[in-house]
Amino acid sequence: MRLTIQRKLMLMCLLVGLLPAIAVAFFALQAGKEIPRKTADGYASVAAEIGEKIDRNLFERYGDVQAFGYNTCLQNRDDWYKRDAETDIVRVMNEYVKSYGIYRLTMLVDPNGKLIAVNTVDAQGQPIDTKFLYDQSFAKADWFRDAVDGKFYDSKDGGVTGTVVENVYIDDNLRRVFNGEGLALGFSAPVHDKDGTLLGVWKNVADFGLVEKIVADTYQSLKKQGLQSAEITLLNSDGTVLVDYDPTTRGTDEVRRDMNVIGKLNLVDAGVEAAKLAASGEPGSLAETFHKRKQIDQTAGVSPLDGALGFRGMPWSVMVRVAAVEALSAYYTLTMAIYITLAISAIAIIVVAFFMARSIGK
Repeated sequence: MRLTIQRKLMLMCLLVGLLPAIAVAFFALQAGKEIPRKTADGYASVAAEIGEKIDRNLFERYGDVQAFGYNTCLQNRDDWYKRDAETDIVRVMNEYVKSYGIYRLTMLVDPNGKLIAVNTVDAQGQPIDTKFLYDQSFAKADWFRDAVDGKFYDSKDGGVTGTVVENVYIDDNLRRVFNGEGLALGFSAPVHDKDGTLLGVWKNVADFGLVEKIVADTYQSLKKQGLQSAEITLLNSDGTVLVDYDPTTRGTDEVRRDMNVIGKLNLVDAGVEAAKLAASGEPGSLAETFHKRKQIDQTAGVSPLDGALGFRGMPWSVMVRVAAVEALSAYYTLTMAIYITLAISAIAIIVVAFFMARSIGK
């Protein structure tokens, strides 16, 4: 009889003690589930910030090429086509290249596609050999034809216009002059005289490094927050990789270009969920997504470039991914703490219930 009473009392104590503890743990875990989602949304915001910085920078490049064409020295036709002389036009071009530091080549082409002038020094003021460009015809180049025909990269409302923008590409002339990969962005605009007659087309070839630097600077900010596993990827509209910045894999914070990946690897085709989300053209996030190559879970946020200051924005998307073990460390710690607390509470309640039931039973 005594044993039956003890069991009943113990069961009642367990129900009274454990049920509230389980309920509290349940609601705490439910509330904690918001942490992964909000963390992932935060990475989407970081991706959007990167996109805005890129578009703001390219908006300035959009205007530069038009501003350069207003220089009055271009009107002096006596300085045209002189490959062996440092004319006023060439001196101005060299100053632009040194002052801005991001333009590798800047050139003026006449209405027939023949080179009028081109810079002869790099951003550090060191001489470069660009004379061979005078032997080329640019008449059939897409950027030249688009500039002449007025096919500009306009804003949606038409408020920002006048410049032809080339998506990232490999510039063969850049490769020949600088012996590099030749990754570039092109900005071209028509130049007119005071009467409105077309004088030619000015083209600035910008080093794609200006975009990569924005990505690398953002990583340093994430790294200071303890997110060293962060990797930032810039994708073309179809999911092709344009920037693959992953210091944990490269072993360095410096930008390293793998030309077997850049412009060739399509992450949508590779089945990367975050890339598929990015290709949709809408911002989004994934609390946990599996990285096949690294064999780890990651938290990801993506955002398309949406333009800035009236600039239309490039057809790119930014993808920010962080190892889940690092990104969700607070969530995992909270979850573990809840389970440990529940386990300790359960043991304590069982012990107390046992002795109380035995005491009352006696």
